[in-house]
Amino acid sequence: LALLVNEVVSNSIKHGAGDIEVTLRPDGENVFLEICDSGRGFPQGFNPQRAANTGLELIDSAARWDLRGEITYTNREQGGACVTVT
Repeated sequence: LALLVNEVVSNSIKHGAGDIEVTLRPDGENVFLEICDSGRGFPQGFNPQRAANTGLELIDSAARWDLRGEITYTNREQGGACVTVT
């Protein structure tokens, strides 16, 4: 989990802007980790599999295989990118 958070926050520092919010909240049997920034967000048509680099592959592997979760990449209405791991 720490490695995943470090990698997503590092990407937010490199590619985003403004404050970075890290939220971890339980919801029943699930736990949601959200890391959001205030930058310009993901480009239109962003596909993490096509854009894969070592960092994104590490994030995906940690989320799906190590944590047995799901990961989504979205843009916030107020601007910025948000990565959510369930």
